[in-house]
This record gives sequence, structure tokens and C-alpha cells, in this order.
Amino acid sequence: MPLAQAAPQSADSTSQSTNATSKSRVKNSSTYDKNFLQHLMERCIVPGYVRVKSKNREVLSSRLMPPRGSLSPTHFTDDDFVDFVDITNQAAREEHVMNNSLPFIHGDFDFPSKKNVLFNNLVPLTDYPLVYAKPDFVDGVNPATIHPRVCRDLQADVTETVEGKDQVERTVVVQRSYIIPCRKPAYPAVPNFSLEAKGPGGTEAVALCQACYNGVLGARSMQKLREYARGDGDRPMYDENAETIACTYSAGTLKIYAFHVTPPDTPGGDPHYYMTPLCCFWMTSSSDAFRQGASAFRNLRIWASEQRTDAIAAANARADRLSAMLPPPTPPTFASNSSALGAPAPAGPSADGVTVSHNAEQPPPLLSPSASPDGFEMDAEPGPRSADVADVSHDADPPQLLPCSPSASLDDAPMSDPIEMDAEAGRPTKTARRAT
Repeated sequence: MPLAQAAPQSADSTSQSTNATSKSRVKNSSTYDKNFLQHLMERCIVPGYVRVKSKNREVLSSRLMPPRGSLSPTHFTDDDFVDFVDITNQAAREEHVMNNSLPFIHGDFDFPSKKNVLFNNLVPLTDYPLVYAKPDFVDGVNPATIHPRVCRDLQADVTETVEGKDQVERTVVVQRSYIIPCRKPAYPAVPNFSLEAKGPGGTEAVALCQACYNGVLGARSMQKLREYARGDGDRPMYDENAETIACTYSAGTLKIYAFHVTPPDTPGGDPHYYMTPLCCFWMTSSSDAFRQGASAFRNLRIWASEQRTDAIAAANARADRLSAMLPPPTPPTFASNSSALGAPAPAGPSADGVTVSHNAEQPPPLLSPSASPDGFEMDAEPGPRSADVADVSHDADPPQLLPCSPSASLDDAPMSDPIEMDAEAGRPTKTARRAT
């Protein structure tokens, strides 16, 4: 399946039915351009390279070999193989291969998979304009299983040129994702397993370019998840393990490639993406060859699912920790009751942790019920001032005490006028005077 063509459609009849046209992308390069693969190589993307192998190459090789019970001679008979060969030979177009031949190979699994998925929501792979990738077949995860914070943090602002209905091109800034390739919410995310198929009119060279492009996008998604889970920040780490698989199927031949990422040559540079051949099967040569190839394909689908599930679980766990570390909301500040009544209070937090605010100017204090007008403290019950009570023994007669009332002077002298209290200020009025 060709990548989603943003430029005018190619004259190749096998590609016209799946090309997505857009006038705003007439200058974008597609996998049918002869310089497309060279452009990828200039951006540190190396297809078909065997000298630099992933560190988990042995693990991948071991996962290829185990046979599957669903492909045993009792379940997949020689007659089934003959049917597969006949259907493959009768396929006149790429759609026939995808709809009729591929079901014999891929098997049935529960994880999300789609055909002809347009990757229109990813951050561009390079600064050079490229068409959207559109794998013929892709495995991923349901985006709902990814923590919302992970989805939000693994986004970037992208400047795009779009053309409106008035035929005028405009530059807009939009958010694109590193892990969610499609704008449709139910489509698979973290696409680390894909396949490109070709009909009789397709070429292996184009299939290789498309598989390389799809695989690098999947490898970048896995790398971003690993970086997020570790909290690498601006200094990402690279374990150089392959976690992405891309396949091609053309003329009855299945080829499988593994992708891994290595550090850039200079700090801040682009990382290196390596596409390494893993195995090749001539599926129509014999029933045993078909069983080996289909088993390897299905085994690697399961292995790729394990890798993305592990990466998403680690990223979600870190997102949960980050969400739990958010500071609690700041409590509101307000004046305490003592400040409202005018009583001074120490600045700073109180015992319950609430910050108490004070006005710069305090109103005059009110007299308490136990205070006299001239400022001396009075007993709660009527009686003499505390300072006038003599220290007497218990067996002596108590001294004669004068009654004390709010209208009596504290030094037992009569008042010329009764004291009138200012109700608002809480102190004697100017008309109240002590008798001489």
C-alpha cells in the first residue's frame, strides 16, 4: 500500500486507489520519488543495514522459531496451502492480496489492528516535507489505555501550511503526537508492528521504502515512551534494543525487519534508526515454508504486543507518580475574629496552618466586661479592686468592703456626674468627669 499521497497521484494504477490528495502538500515527497530513500539515509535512517545489530537480536531470533498449533498439519492442511497459493496467484491488485491472501498469514488476535491507517497526527519525522505514512496493516493499542498525562506530555507544536476553501494557503500551528498516529480516537496507537503488501504491479523497492518509513515512526514512538518512563528529559538514553517490526509481502515472499535506535553522533543531534533484515520466507514454495513464515509473523506480532504493553505500563506508572506529586491547592487567606475585633495578633501562620492577615491600622480596643473605664481590671463579681484587698488570716474578721458597681468610683469617691459610655468607642464620654 503506498503512503498517503499528498502530492498529485502517481500514474501507477496500483497506487491511485489509496492515495489521499491535498492541494496544500503538492511539494511533499512520497515513497515513489527516487530520492525518498536517500533523503531518509541523510537523516540518520539506515534501511537494510546488517553491520549494526540490536542488542536483543538473539531474543528476537529465538521468538521466531517456535511452531504454532494453529498451523500444524492437522489444522492447516495441504489442501489449505493449495488454496492459499491459488488465491495468491489470482490476486490482480494489492487489495486482493490484503483481503484474500493476508488472512491466511496474520491469524486472529485480540489486540487492536487496522488496515490502511493514515498516520496524519504524528510529529513529522524530519524537517523535509514528507507525505503521511499509510501502512497496509498495523498493530497497536487502544489510545484509551494510555494515561492522559502521557498523551499530553508526548506532544509537540508543529507548523503546517494548509489551504482553505478560498484557495489561499495559511500557516497554522497545531499539536501533533509522538505516539498516537491517527486523529480518529479508536485507531491503534504506538504502531510498532506493520506490514506493506504489493500486488503484481507493485515493486519491492517501494515496499522497502514504505516499510522503512512505517518502522521508523513505530520505533520513535517506542523510544519516546521509554524516555518518558525513565524521566530522561533533555538527555535521552538508548538501550539499543529492537522493539519494532515491519514486514513486506510481495510475489509470495514475506520479509521481516527489526528496528532499533542508537544515540546521535553529537549531543542534540538526530538519533540513528537502523532497519535490520531479520528473516525471509518464500510462502508459496511449500506448505512447510508457509508454516514457518506464518509462525514467525504471528510470533512477532505477540512479541511486539508485549513490548508496547510493557512500555505503556512503565509510562503510565510514572504519570501516576507525577500526578500524585502535584501540590495541594493553596488555602484562602482571611482575617481572623481577633483581627476583626481589633485585638492585635502575631503575624504569620497560626497553629492550624491558616495564614492570618492584619490591617495596617487597628481600631481602638473595646472594653471587656471586666474592665473599668479608667483601664483598671475589675473583678468578675462586685467587690473591691484587686489591688485594695489586704492579706488577712482566716481566723480574723474580714474587713468591711464597700460595694462596687459600674456607677461607683474605683477610689470610693462620689462622682459629680454618672459616667456615660460612648457606645461606639467603648470609653467614657467627655461629659463624664471624676469629682474632686
